[in-house]
Amino acid sequence: MVFAYRFAGQQHARAPSIDPTPMGSGKGLAGLDGAGESAAILRKAGSLGKVREAALRARFGEQMTKCPCCPNSMPIDEWLGVLTLLTTEVAMVAAPKCHPRLAMALVMRHFLPKGGKATFETIAKNHSSSVDQARRHSQKIVEALKKVEAEAHDEMSTMLICAGLLPNCC
Repeated sequence: MVFAYRFAGQQHARAPSIDPTPMGSGKGLAGLDGAGESAAILRKAGSLGKVREAALRARFGEQMTKCPCCPNSMPIDEWLGVLTLLTTEVAMVAAPKCHPRLAMALVMRHFLPKGGKATFETIAKNHSSSVDQARRHSQKIVEALKKVEAEAHDEMSTMLICAGLLPNCC
């Protein structure tokens, strides 16, 4: 899934003089083979429905890019879009009393890698909430997001196995 969501059309085949990594080392495909494989996987993900596909895209897609005006990182627009969808469709259903901006921050926190996560203290302060309230909302939201992610992952795995894109290791 990471390969499919992060495949860039600008990738080129490795030149042995520049990259001595032997072919078949599990580093992924390049060029038209990579584009075709990525497209096949993404087409299957599109059949999961918008919420499940958004969960996969939020987890496996590119999240951050360099800010054009400073050395900091900023979220990619497409990633913010899927987080917004997940906030509306999953988080606000799981925690209806949560303010939407707080819910969005908690959804973002769930999907960011450990080193990039804001603390509950920072999130609460930025959204005029108590730390305990942010934690309570987060618990409900994360539980719902994990359920959607698990459903999407299970369904996607089944589709990829049936299509012969993944080995059936059971």
